[in-house]
Amino acid sequence: NAVEFVDVLERIAELPDLSWIRLLYLYPDPATLNIWKEIARRNLGKVVPYLESPVQHVSGAVLRAMRRYGDYNQFAELFQQIRALFPDLEIRTSFLIGHPGETPQDVALIERFMNEIRPEKVAFFAYSREIDTPGFDLGDPIPAEEKESRINILRQQHLTILADLHRERVGRVYECMLDEIDPTGQLVMRRPQDAPEIDEVVFVMDDAGPREIGAIYPVQIDGFLEYDMTGRLEPAMRSRQDR
Repeated sequence: NAVEFVDVLERIAELPDLSWIRLLYLYPDPATLNIWKEIARRNLGKVVPYLESPVQHVSGAVLRAMRRYGDYNQFAELFQQIRALFPDLEIRTSFLIGHPGETPQDVALIERFMNEIRPEKVAFFAYSREIDTPGFDLGDPIPAEEKESRINILRQQHLTILADLHRERVGRVYECMLDEIDPTGQLVMRRPQDAPEIDEVVFVMDDAGPREIGAIYPVQIDGFLEYDMTGRLEPAMRSRQDR
């Protein structure tokens, strides 16, 4: 129930020292859309614009074999509708590659989906048989080398998309949380759109004095690496402590 779920989020948001609320592992179905519509209706600013929703595939045939909900069009529409509510939203999803019966045409659908939706963060996993799963009795007919080849092609495609996204971020200012300070004094920070431990970070060189772990500082993105970004602090804006 989206209303009851967001009721809980609203109560959490009342905690005075809490700056960010991040929703993780939302199933890619209409219930997730209803949750985000309710968040938008209530204008819950502490909920960060971050959608983690693992679709696993976009081929309807493969998803049916997995006994999972959805297909290309349903997932594309879901992500587009939520992005329309939150223009700064970034998406993390995942794909399971090499499920029994998957064809090159099915993999091509994933390529097309990534080009259309441009998900900012993507994880790829190779299928392996697991007891008590729908695919167990189907065996594991796709060779490991073929699975790895398909994943490598998809991963390279996503790196191209990510480079374009990084270029669009250069010059933008984000409120970033300070996660750690490395031995060289470099700040390791995160945007609201990046989850701890699994997503990109922003590296910032700073000699302006002591900084507080967990505090939030405005950072302008000025460059990028393959996955991570570099930036500089914007001193004119105030920081606030996040616990």
